[in-house]
Amino acid sequence: MTWRRSPNLARGIWIIGVVLIAVGTVTLALTWDQPRAGFAFRGFSGVVGTTMLSTGAILAVRRTENPIGWLFLGGGSVEAILFVAAQYAIGGLSGTWHLPAVMAVAWLQTWLWLPGIACMTVLPFLYFPTGRLPGPRWSLVRDLAIVGVVLACVGLAVSPGRIVNLGIVDNPIGIGSGLAGLPLALGFLCFFGTLGLSVASLVVRSRRGSLVERLQIKWLACAACLVGILFVPATVSSGYPILPRSGSELLADLLIVSVLLVPLAIMVAILRYRLYDIDRIVSRSVSYVTVTGILVAIYLVSIILLTRVLPFGGPIGTAASVLVAVAFFSPIRQAVQKAVDRRFDRERYDAEATIAAFAADLQTEVELDSIRTNLVEVVERTMHPA
Repeated sequence: MTWRRSPNLARGIWIIGVVLIAVGTVTLALTWDQPRAGFAFRGFSGVVGTTMLSTGAILAVRRTENPIGWLFLGGGSVEAILFVAAQYAIGGLSGTWHLPAVMAVAWLQTWLWLPGIACMTVLPFLYFPTGRLPGPRWSLVRDLAIVGVVLACVGLAVSPGRIVNLGIVDNPIGIGSGLAGLPLALGFLCFFGTLGLSVASLVVRSRRGSLVERLQIKWLACAACLVGILFVPATVSSGYPILPRSGSELLADLLIVSVLLVPLAIMVAILRYRLYDIDRIVSRSVSYVTVTGILVAIYLVSIILLTRVLPFGGPIGTAASVLVAVAFFSPIRQAVQKAVDRRFDRERYDAEATIAAFAADLQTEVELDSIRTNLVEVVERTMHPA
């Protein structure tokens, strides 16, 4: 049995990673008074690491032949190291504790985050969902991605400027931006290029694969789309003051939360747990988001009309606006759910329509042979894997 196929090794990596995150959590609690300095909430790497370690351990134990679980374990271990290193550096740099090698530990924040991202995105995408590359030529894309990560890490490690996710100290070995710029540019060019190709590999698999593979890819696509929707506004608002600071921080936090859905979706897809429920999940999510938006709009319009146009100010106007929104909830939910099901959960929508038509026929049909034939047709048209 090779190391890749050893469930005990997966369990051991998970235990070590969880211990590191536990140590980092204690350190985070002891330095909680320090201000937020990174992209998202303090300790987000610990949350990401816990998710990746757990999903990776489950996949590595239950699907030992699939390298995605091992990639998640590697990425989760990187995030665990980053988490405990960040809290160690914050405690030492803030003067809370007198710790050795603080700058060396802080330096890890400059470059170690990129391998963790690669283990969550480009490499798993290439192997998803079967655990094998789409073809022999795709090994070149994998190798190019690894080369890109190495080059970018070298450039990040020696780039001058503030250390990522600390923001309170400069890179201790930062050299001229010109010397660091070449490997950095080449590395990120390779990384993002192979990331795009890895997404293209999923499109190829979806077109050539079976129904099960298409459903597995749909799980990943839904999670990735949510990340993509939040990525642009979160990154832009963090670099440019187009929103209040609280708004930028909220977008960054939501982006991190959405990122957690990617390994979870991959795990569900590979294990095929409730695989066929993806259309229903999408339908319900879109429905509730739409209904919430409509009700918020109704509430805002009502409170403006009642408090500014009509003479119902204060608590009376607010209470009346809430009652108006509550009154519209049920009819709006039913209408939106029906429309969304027609688009995203077509099988269920068609099944309900077929059953309703069959029930109407029963009221007029008197021949048993005809009823039996119609019943068989209804079952064949409405039954699908669940």
